[in-house]
Amino acid sequence: MLSKNLKSFILGLALVLTLGKVAQAQTPSPNPYANLYWEASLNLAQAKQDVQQFENQNIRNTDQVVVAVFDTKVDCSTFKAYCLPLVDCSANRTADPCSENDQYNDNSEHGTSVASIIGLPAVNGVGMNLGSRIKILPVDVTATYGDDMDGDAMRRGLQYVMARKAQGLNIVAINISFAGGDDIAKTRPLLLKMADPKVGVVILTGAGNSGFNLDTVYFDTYPVDYAADPSLRVISGAMMGNNEVIFPGSNYGPRHVTMVGVAENVPAMSPFRDHPSIFGGTSAVAPQLAAAYALIRLYAEADPDKAFDRLKASAVMIPGAAGKVGYGKLDLHKALTMTFNPPTNGPVLVSATNSPRAIAFDSVTFLKTPFIAGNNNFSPDKRTRFTLFAQNINPNSPTTVQIKDLAGNIYYPSIENIDKVPNLDSFTQITVKVPDGLQSGDTWVSITNGTTSNAAILSFQQ
Repeated sequence: MLSKNLKSFILGLALVLTLGKVAQAQTPSPNPYANLYWEASLNLAQAKQDVQQFENQNIRNTDQVVVAVFDTKVDCSTFKAYCLPLVDCSANRTADPCSENDQYNDNSEHGTSVASIIGLPAVNGVGMNLGSRIKILPVDVTATYGDDMDGDAMRRGLQYVMARKAQGLNIVAINISFAGGDDIAKTRPLLLKMADPKVGVVILTGAGNSGFNLDTVYFDTYPVDYAADPSLRVISGAMMGNNEVIFPGSNYGPRHVTMVGVAENVPAMSPFRDHPSIFGGTSAVAPQLAAAYALIRLYAEADPDKAFDRLKASAVMIPGAAGKVGYGKLDLHKALTMTFNPPTNGPVLVSATNSPRAIAFDSVTFLKTPFIAGNNNFSPDKRTRFTLFAQNINPNSPTTVQIKDLAGNIYYPSIENIDKVPNLDSFTQITVKVPDGLQSGDTWVSITNGTTSNAAILSFQQ
């Protein structure tokens, strides 16, 4: 029977990532905690065989990888072999740095469930630590009352992870199944450092359980909003039910939400119990993505950027996720075994000869820049549309356009059409609607399609 909090989640009433409260499994079976729908959706049985074959042939890139779990405290008592000592970076601390060797407490349910999905070695239907080479680094980043992620605690946690990485701990990913307020000016520079291949730490996060299209809402939601920034290495996950349809309470939006996974009654551990329970919400999707990325780094791809691209490229688009997420459903077997050749020629935004200015035209008047950023009487909704031109656009990869003004504000305008230029098949035309709030002056525009293009100048006027 679903708990009260999980019922609220199903109705889509939660406005932030839920704490994913667990409920003990009730249905008797030879393995009462297993979820065969979840295992089949992941292609978990085949992935187990893949990893066993890798181990038998001694095929792996490293002996161990570490995934930091930014969450509540974690009770590792039932999987001590896969946990490093708990680190406290929470808002309850009044001084830096974070403290190590802290003990878990009553507020450990959410973090324990998340960590067990990554850390347990798929025994008794729980966990994705195939090969038992993933270690968990639990990091408490909760706010004072433990109901939310604290922005300062997250930044302390990121700094701690970078310090441990520099000391030689092979941290490859951070799982964040929490939402909370954040100061992008303070956090984004740290995430940019994480994205540096020399650091190579990827962020995996849940999309949130509010039922919103994050591509159209007017407010910010962190950390999932970072997944829409192509310069960062952040992957977010939406939730689908066992019927492989996006759950009504899950956030979605192909620019912000990268992938989707089954998160209905996922087997997980709870504190102070020696047996599994069930866990749900997008909080349960992020650890599946984190475990998948860690396994890719172990067995399929040592390079962090290529592993990041590989995880996204391995997703299988299904009807229930089309138009809702950028890439598709997690398939662990495919992620580990697919033949993957990252694109060598990224997208190129066409600019004028010997000039950094983009070649672009108003889609109605065919006039060049500056384009009208305010009311435009030539369109029914009084909004300007303009067309950019690019090369090396892969039609099977999601495409986004980013506009950055000289004050550093970033806009992600709606793309209304992408098509080949007639009689010039090597060129693609991309029609974009001018976003709200854009001011007069020069801006830098770029295109992301697998990788991010060169930036070129576009001018706007009121």
